[in-house]
Amino acid sequence: MKTIMIYTSTHHGNTEQIARAIGEVLKADLHSLDRENISSINLEGYDLIGLGAGVRAQKPDPKIMRAVNKLDLKGRKVFLFSTSAGNSVDEIRMLKDTVLQKQAHLMGEFMCAGFFDWAFMKWFGGYNKGHPDATDLENARKFAQSLLK
Repeated sequence: MKTIMIYTSTHHGNTEQIARAIGEVLKADLHSLDRENISSINLEGYDLIGLGAGVRAQKPDPKIMRAVNKLDLKGRKVFLFSTSAGNSVDEIRMLKDTVLQKQAHLMGEFMCAGFFDWAFMKWFGGYNKGHPDATDLENARKFAQSLLK
């Protein structure tokens, strides 16, 4: 199954670590919206599309939302992945709803804790220090294996 993963990982590389762990199992082509423009990414020939972002204030990074709004996902197999201080899959509800409105087939979602030190949390040394950790990365690989079944 030929896989492409499109993601953004703005601050600490949390989401990129997850993208690499999943991508390793799926032998995916990785595309960071922090380094590439969505218009340069071609979905032709891919059987599975991964979309990922960090979540702040219960919203996925705006870069992934702008990208998804430009993609034709009708009938495509898609999975979502993200990192967040809150560590709840409900935090990517906006992304999930957009993907489903575009009539994609949602194959699964993966979320794990990510280091967060924005705003007042900076004064306390941040939240979820050390995440994603080895267990998070192993869980991401297991999630990727489940997509192959």
